[in-house]
Amino acid sequence: MQLLFAVDQASALKSGVNAPSSTVRVDIDPAELTQPERDYLATVLSDGHDCTRYGVTETGALCSGGRGHSGSLQLLRPDLQGVRDAIALRLRQREEYLAAEAARKLKQQLDADAKIAAAIAAPASSQVRVALREGRPTVVEFYYNTSPTVTIIVPQLAVSTCYASPEAVARFEAAKTELGVEVKRLIASTRPELERLTAAASSTAAERLARAEATTARLLAGVDAATLARREGGYCTDTDWISELSRVLKNELSAHVRDAGFSTKSPAYVKSRDAESLTDAQYARLVLVKEAATFSDAKVEVKTVYTDRRRSACDNHDEWCSDCDDCSEELLGPRAVALLTREVEVLVNDEYRYVTASVRVELGSLE
Repeated sequence: MQLLFAVDQASALKSGVNAPSSTVRVDIDPAELTQPERDYLATVLSDGHDCTRYGVTETGALCSGGRGHSGSLQLLRPDLQGVRDAIALRLRQREEYLAAEAARKLKQQLDADAKIAAAIAAPASSQVRVALREGRPTVVEFYYNTSPTVTIIVPQLAVSTCYASPEAVARFEAAKTELGVEVKRLIASTRPELERLTAAASSTAAERLARAEATTARLLAGVDAATLARREGGYCTDTDWISELSRVLKNELSAHVRDAGFSTKSPAYVKSRDAESLTDAQYARLVLVKEAATFSDAKVEVKTVYTDRRRSACDNHDEWCSDCDDCSEELLGPRAVALLTREVEVLVNDEYRYVTASVRVELGSLE
């Protein structure tokens, strides 16, 4: 049978072989070919005679037989021996590729097996949080948990079984099962501590609820009757209600400060800053104020307030301008005051809300 082949004329010329055409028809007797040679030709053959259109890459994939393609069948001499030599080259490239692939996969397998062996010999560890769920210690996510938790260290096999041999995978699964038993034991061992924490949290929650209920009831006694009636009628917003409770809390704090011998009256001021210095007399007064604040659970901050200011316009403006760096502002009448702030927790619509109130106690002039 005659088959059409492509000829590499440049290579033939370099080898001193006469190749007058880029293609050649060669008489092929299949009986003279080996089985691999016959199989290769059968793969690239098209239209019953053309072996130029297709080739076979080293990976075994069918490809275009055009010049320059790595799997194209190009004869170096236009005869039967040239055909056999070209086929032998492609078969040899295929064998070399398969051998390299086998070596690469073997190395991958050996590396994977070694990593599994190392992981089994020295398991890694990780932190997990455990909480009671339906009475059982259970690993929980931190961000979605509000119950008491215990953090423990558990072993784990942090290794991939990809590319590993079946024997190594079997050893990995056996070790994983064994570690799983240990992890379950460690999780179960947290039950006594979790039960203690849960009981303590329940007690704390009960104390918090009782404290908030008592504070709410106490403040209700001082609420304006009209506001209370409006609230009960459903026409008082939560914001207005918190403001009213804040007013009552401020009255309580003011009364406590007055009972301690201090006046809550202080001059109006135009600006306030954190105080940087006090006179001896002012500091002595501050000490007494802090003692009074201790009994009322109030936080004390010392401020310098300015009761007046003088503004001057620059040459470019007829009046003082807040956006101009050249317009000046002088703060006048500095005085030291102690700011007492108290924050309590109340119940509003069965939810915990914070109510804050502040009063000022004058410590004296800084001029």
